[in-house]
Amino acid sequence: MASAVKDATNSMNIKLVVTLTKTGHTARLISKYRPNADILALTFDELTERGLMLNWGVIPMLTDAPSSTDDMFEIAERKAVEAGLVQSGDDIVIVAGVPVGEAVRTNTMRIRTVR
Repeated sequence: MASAVKDATNSMNIKLVVTLTKTGHTARLISKYRPNADILALTFDELTERGLMLNWGVIPMLTDAPSSTDDMFEIAERKAVEAGLVQSGDDIVIVAGVPVGEAVRTNTMRIRTVR
């Protein structure tokens, strides 16, 4: 998945990668590939947030856990806009594990235009 994220940032005009992560593993893995966009790592754990501050290109941020998959995509977009990292019309990549709330591997990547 991390390699696919890098390929997307190289071949498309992606402004930001957003990952929702409980442990920080996904954000760290994407960071190793050095994508051509910053990585906004949304987490629900303060310890994870602090640990992610050490990774290349990662901007960690605490957020509430999403209640559904649709909520997850809305939170990702909203937090990116609130942080001033993107604006309307920018393309972002959202990476997460679905179903929400379960300890699953990262299995979802969505490219989305910010509204």
